[in-house]
Amino acid sequence: MPSNSGVNPGSSAANREIAVRAKIRSLIHRTLTHSHEILKNLPRLLTHNKGIDSPNHYRFITRWRLQATAEEVFVILAQPLEYPRWWPSVYLTVRELRKGDATGKGREFRLSTKGWLPYTVQWDAKTVDTRAPWHIVITASGDFIGRGIWSLVPDGDFVDVTFDWKLSAEKPLLRYLSFVLRPAFEANHRWAMQQGLRDLELEIARGRANTVAEMNAIDQPAAPGFPGRSAIAGALLAAAALAGLAVTSHESRTPTVPAIAAEDPGGTN
Repeated sequence: MPSNSGVNPGSSAANREIAVRAKIRSLIHRTLTHSHEILKNLPRLLTHNKGIDSPNHYRFITRWRLQATAEEVFVILAQPLEYPRWWPSVYLTVRELRKGDATGKGREFRLSTKGWLPYTVQWDAKTVDTRAPWHIVITASGDFIGRGIWSLVPDGDFVDVTFDWKLSAEKPLLRYLSFVLRPAFEANHRWAMQQGLRDLELEIARGRANTVAEMNAIDQPAAPGFPGRSAIAGALLAAAALAGLAVTSHESRTPTVPAIAAEDPGGTN
């Protein structure tokens, strides 16, 4: 008889689901048990971290290796209006504000994006430099302020893609809690880029399809969200806060925290 979750209780999927739920329950229990400590010490932590040098500054360097040409990848990356179609788990909406010139330079967009954690960010992107098929530079404003650089380097039948994303997080949740939730926010970005790698591979395959049947046989990109995300993500955020609290409470002096370049190898593990 099927379980209430709709999964055959004897299957490996059911066993994995049971194990994951048990871990989540344990994490939530530990989080609730110690939540009073977070609330009690939060004012002290906020005061303690006033001297930290821009804890909301981030630098992420993502590297992808794709079996494709630089031209194929560049054409896809240079069209942000298409991101919600092929990268929907991260890009919810993209609206063009300004068209720019024939090369794409000067184009401006308004974006609503998300990661694995249960929040969205609203920001504007402007293409400030583009050299097909090697290079795209954007600036960001809004919930993100910074710049991103896409670089493409051909290597035989492959292309090496690097995204250098340097920003300050201005959304209040990110700005004021970065000092304690930084690991969770960094993991959120890595998840988003891993989704991008998978979805870009699928988009390249769709572009190479010769028939509608071939195109329809290609997997669809992951849709935004999944059941239970808010509960899991909330528990992880609280757990990250506890970890940050433990580290901060043992510091004997206020450190200087520079922007960190988080290496994200993407699919090149």
